[in-house]
Amino acid sequence: MAAINIVDLRVELKKAGKDHKGLCPFHNEKTPSFIVSETKGFYHCFGCGAHGTPISFLMEHDNLDFVTAIKYLAEKVGMEVPSNDNTNAKKENEQAALLEEITKIYESQLNQSSEVKQYLTRRGINEKSIKKFRIGYSPDSWNFLSSPKLLKRFSEKKLFDAGLIVKNEKGNIYDRFRGRVIFPIKSSSNKIIAFGGRNIDEQLPKYINSPETITFNKSHCLYGLSETYEARNKNAAMFLCEGYLDVISLAQIGIMPSVATLGTALTESHVKQIIQRTPKVVFCFDGDEA
Repeated sequence: MAAINIVDLRVELKKAGKDHKGLCPFHNEKTPSFIVSETKGFYHCFGCGAHGTPISFLMEHDNLDFVTAIKYLAEKVGMEVPSNDNTNAKKENEQAALLEEITKIYESQLNQSSEVKQYLTRRGINEKSIKKFRIGYSPDSWNFLSSPKLLKRFSEKKLFDAGLIVKNEKGNIYDRFRGRVIFPIKSSSNKIIAFGGRNIDEQLPKYINSPETITFNKSHCLYGLSETYEARNKNAAMFLCEGYLDVISLAQIGIMPSVATLGTALTESHVKQIIQRTPKVVFCFDGDEA
């Protein structure tokens, strides 16, 4: 698929000789210096140096990984990307769809709980941020998701595989997240892949995360990346925080991009994701020994 067809959907371009020109989406400018060559199939910015193919444009502008960018282009031209493991791909898509539905349920539960909304207000989180980050609430019940009604809608196996329910030694099942504010965790392709849950009564453990699943590896995830990073602000510093509320609070006052490492140490994967987007990092960690 031609570069012009991809870029033109996202950047306002005007014909300039054999090429097309527009304002660069990767840095702020007033005079257009962003060129797309229809004949050569690449883009180049004479202001910030951004350069690449349709695939690299999608990865940078839409915040996609390589495979997702390839699949996007293939779908646009009616092609199917061969997969060495169609079974895993299908399972990943099914789990992502399940987590999207569960997110909607948790969002609905938050809207019904004035107590939890008051808690978020006390923490300085406004309604706009609740919607932007899709914050929800898991009722304080051992069998909300594992109730007969929801088990009929979502199978026990799928809920278990997604880390939403737990099975004890006797084989009894119960909800993993109970009485917690829910923070959906997204992948680089903007799909919900896991949840973080925070107690509102300050009992320990304060935070719990989904276990690792077919879609979720904690050492690879940066919370807030999908919500706060924009390719056009490529030269902006990235603020690295400890927790969900830190990210949201910073974003709320315009300090972005801001991300958190989900309670783990900074990994090689985290570092790679950050330096792909910006050379500047500001560490915003708590000053305790932990």
